Amino acid sequence: MPIEQHPRIPAIIIILCSYAFCAVLSLIFVDDAQQHVDFDELEKTVNKTNDSKVWMQYAQILNAQGRQQHAVQAYQEILKREPYNNHARYQCALVLAQGDDEEAYFQYMQELVLSYPKMATELFTLPECQRFLTQNRFRILAHEARVQAVD
Repeated sequence: MPIEQHPRIPAIIIILCSYAFCAVLSLIFVDDAQQHVDFDELEKTVNKTNDSKVWMQYAQILNAQGRQQHAVQAYQEILKREPYNNHARYQCALVLAQGDDEEAYFQYMQELVLSYPKMATELFTLPECQRFLTQNRFRILAHEARVQAVD
């Protein structure tokens, strides 16, 4: 099927490539105003729902915006609704580790060592949590997590 017999094929290919290129650009350059509107709608929705997926999305957006305290509260709301949601528990610990409230992080990790020592052990190995291991109380807590995780 030579192109000379089908003169429209090159034009169709160019149109399709242009369409694909525009679609990719629209995904890359999302309008900030639209994101803000979506967040406002999500914030309204989250207070009316028990859906943990919506709360999870909300917590992730809050964390991405640097609103760690609010993100922690959102993760804790998820854990109230689903006490065995380990993803929310893990993410909450990471957000606390990235934040400035060292005491809240310590208390959270104390509870985590008692109830989920393997998760606590894994968290203490992450770069976000390493800065706390310079303190004796965190080193003791990390050691306790390792000991309990073995059992």
